[in-house]
Amino acid sequence: MKLEDYEYNFIDEIYAYKGLWERDSTCGLKIAELADKTLIIATDLYEENPGGSITEFVAELATLICDDFKLDKERIYFINHVPEVKSSLEFYAEAFYHVRFDLEEGVFVNPDWEKITRREVQAMVDAAQ
Repeated sequence: MKLEDYEYNFIDEIYAYKGLWERDSTCGLKIAELADKTLIIATDLYEENPGGSITEFVAELATLICDDFKLDKERIYFINHVPEVKSSLEFYAEAFYHVRFDLEEGVFVNPDWEKITRREVQAMVDAAQ
């Protein structure tokens, strides 16, 4: 899969980080300020990502993003975006997950995923503009 082959909405930049096992990794990133929270959308990039998936590193990734961008960890709304891979298998369909974390000593732990819709994500992005 090539980045230009698919519609990657919700990406303002490519974020580079040291992922699982300190492997160079990348994800698509969008950060938007809402009235009461900071929206973070992290998009898996599959073949464009030399490291592991966001899902395997989500708590650490959320911590890194907040630290790098100096975001208030108490007010984030983190979304893990899994873009569609063109396939007939349901496993490869686009999905969005609101990921909640516990915050322990400034580090996110215990991720908990809740599936949300593209429409819900789009509404939040629209509200931030």
